[in-house]
Amino acid sequence: MTGEESAVLEYVAETRLWLTLGLATAGAILAYRTYRAGARQRRLENSFKMIDLFGRVVSNRDLELWGLVFERSGEPAPAKRGHFVERFGGEGERCEPFRRSVLPPEGEVLHEDEVNTPFSDLFSEGAPDDGAVERMAEVFDLIGYEALEGTLDLRIVYFELGQLMDTVHSWLETIPEDEAGSFFRHFPSFHKLYTSRRIDASWTRRTHAHIE
Repeated sequence: MTGEESAVLEYVAETRLWLTLGLATAGAILAYRTYRAGARQRRLENSFKMIDLFGRVVSNRDLELWGLVFERSGEPAPAKRGHFVERFGGEGERCEPFRRSVLPPEGEVLHEDEVNTPFSDLFSEGAPDDGAVERMAEVFDLIGYEALEGTLDLRIVYFELGQLMDTVHSWLETIPEDEAGSFFRHFPSFHKLYTSRRIDASWTRRTHAHIE
């Protein structure tokens, strides 16, 4: 074999090597893009599954009761920090539909501590909202876990449920620590979602209720 033939064969072998490398790289890029697209699709699907799960666990009645707590813990209501107004004094207006609310004896004004109910009561047996807010927190803890694992698109879920998540988390923040520690121990992933700043303050969210 002449030197010229040897050089040609070496050139062909080198060219083949570079072509093989190029095809392998192109295949890897395509596989990566396909994986990314598939992962994105799975996150989207999981996001809507979480929203659907929330709708199956939390009823419309639960949302109405959350709305009452929301309204009666805001500025217009005479509620202390960490409390909501379950009963009104004065004329003895009943705070429907909280089933524990009772009318005071005629002519008697309810004491402030009887009017104001701590948020911790929403997470106890016989809760005045029949466990509506606690059920929400349980779903939010699952959403938090999935979001921290990166298996859903948090921004999509937050748009739909953000106001509910923000208010329930803020209520939990006002509950004093007990001997077992922070009340957030019951909802660790939900709390970590906020402490790790996974929610961008600029994200939009659907409005479920206004404080008038």
